[in-house]
Amino acid sequence: MLSRNGKPMSDGLPTPGALDGMAAFALPNGNIRLIRNHENRDMPANSKVKGDAAMAYDARGGGGCTSLEVRVAPDGTSEVVRDFMSLNGTIVNCAGDPTPWGSWLACEESVEGRYDGWAYIFEVPASAEGLVEPVPLEAMGRFVHEALAVDPETGIVYETEDRQIAGFYRFIPTTPARLVEGGKLQVLAVEGRPNLDTADGMRVGAAMPVVRGRSSTSRRTRSTPPSSPAPASAPTGGSSSSTSWAPPATPERPRVPRWPSAGRGSGGRPE
Repeated sequence: MLSRNGKPMSDGLPTPGALDGMAAFALPNGNIRLIRNHENRDMPANSKVKGDAAMAYDARGGGGCTSLEVRVAPDGTSEVVRDFMSLNGTIVNCAGDPTPWGSWLACEESVEGRYDGWAYIFEVPASAEGLVEPVPLEAMGRFVHEALAVDPETGIVYETEDRQIAGFYRFIPTTPARLVEGGKLQVLAVEGRPNLDTADGMRVGAAMPVVRGRSSTSRRTRSTPPSSPAPASAPTGGSSSSTSWAPPATPERPRVPRWPSAGRGSGGRPE
């Protein structure tokens, strides 16, 4: 066992509970970086920020991420070299995804307080050795984020939403591997089938024409919570609303920097 709820970490803080999504990365020294979400569901009025409140996205947020450096011996035994809070002041950090360029994307699975500035995605580099600046990736949308996946060839991010009536989104970054610079947010819509429920009646391999329309485009980023984001009922990605899936016309394939995976047992930095 690498850690347990309440055990003091290297930064002096107790290990938070509600462990959820996580990913492993190879470090340059041969060790492994493990970054973990904490899906703390305490309401803002009752929650307590983990770590330095001055570094928190919002001092009312009890969620966040912890990072561990793990050494694995030749016989397969492992030990924690160091562990610490790496993101704080967020809420309900459920799932996420590792990026090919060596970071963890932590999703907020809540829009608690529709004008409180939560329900975003945050990025934690595997190279971070302490709390990172909590920058909400607003262009990637504000909604009840569940999981996501990054296409390693294009850098496009596909996002899911965890609610009864949900959408399937994709985010086309302006610059691959630089999500903070903004991009286009699109939601999938099927021609002639508004509010299509894909939970039932779908046939594997069946082609369905998609609606082609506008995309939400934003370059806006913030290092502090927005004062009055749009209502939670409408996913946002900037000043305009996302509409429908609009594939770019034969785009040039971007060069996405790669971070060696922990599974290959080698360290390194993004190219």
